[in-house]
Amino acid sequence: MILAMMAAFAADPEAERISEALLQSVKEGEWRAVERRYLELVRDHPAGLDGLIHQTGAQAARQRGELLLASQRLLRVRETETGYRHAAADLDLFREQTGLVMLHVAEPGPLKAATMPFLPDMRLAIENASAALESTGYYVGLLPVGEYTLGPRTFEVTPGFDWHVVDAM
Repeated sequence: MILAMMAAFAADPEAERISEALLQSVKEGEWRAVERRYLELVRDHPAGLDGLIHQTGAQAARQRGELLLASQRLLRVRETETGYRHAAADLDLFREQTGLVMLHVAEPGPLKAATMPFLPDMRLAIENASAALESTGYYVGLLPVGEYTLGPRTFEVTPGFDWHVVDAM
């Protein structure tokens, strides 16, 4: 993985330096630093980005429970790039284990899952959605498949990237 990333930036020493720092941050488990460096690469060096860098960016998003952002980063991995099969498998898991939702409530309040998932990124996605609903009354993103309660409404998130709109007004 490291060699593939370095080869992509052979003609761009600054991008190579950022890429090396990104990989070091992954090794240290510093996901905020990974995110910062990924965004820097996307902003300043987009031509040299390969699939492995996007997968690393997706992993950073998953660490925060931002599953929609992770899936969007995985979609950037092209079929001809290293790691495409892994990215495609991750996207398939998102399609099978999550659903795309738009939630809106008149009175901000928490989202409650009937059953909390075991995986940390899935749990964080629910916690993030609940926090957004409590502060703004609005959330768009991927949630784990399952039954939820939002205000007076109970609804089910089914697998896939088709919209589930819940307006608990």
